[in-house]
Amino acid sequence: IIFGMNTFLKKSAAAALLVALGIIGRVVPHVWNMTPMVGISLFSGSRIGARWAIAVPILAMFASDWLLGWYEWQIVMTVYASFALSGLAGYFMRNRIGSLSLAGLSAGSSIVFFLTTNAAVWLWSGMYPAGLQGLAMSLAAGLPFFRPMLIGDILFTFAIFGAYAWYTRLVHSRAPEAARDAALVRAA
Repeated sequence: IIFGMNTFLKKSAAAALLVALGIIGRVVPHVWNMTPMVGISLFSGSRIGARWAIAVPILAMFASDWLLGWYEWQIVMTVYASFALSGLAGYFMRNRIGSLSLAGLSAGSSIVFFLTTNAAVWLWSGMYPAGLQGLAMSLAAGLPFFRPMLIGDILFTFAIFGAYAWYTRLVHSRAPEAARDAALVRAA
């Protein structure tokens, strides 16, 4: 992001970058459910703002689903809602972001995604019988996908927030140099 850019442009550029990362993270071959979507959602909420907390993950999901293919709309809405909820959790925790809270938010988001999406598959896919036995079967079928998602969510969350911390330090370390250069230009 360029020095002197206004806040809206900075947020828009960050959002566009995160949407692109989300699309790439879902479209490029990867371990099942190991994508940057939870990290993107949490970051959007905590560092870009409330509107972006919902918009960024949904735009990334919509664009990548458009490329990958669609499935039952009720399940799509459940998936999107779970990522929007992660974004809102990031927004509400924005003033308390640290290593422990990031790990907790990321793991909590993984658990919410696992429970809600497997319940949605049970309810709307027709793959499982009605009743608690069908729900248990759906949850059991989803277990092999939960571990890679949990690991990926935590790793991607720390990678995204870590990259931001590195970038922020880089910009702040260069700020005096940029201010000096700007003063020299004005003086000339």
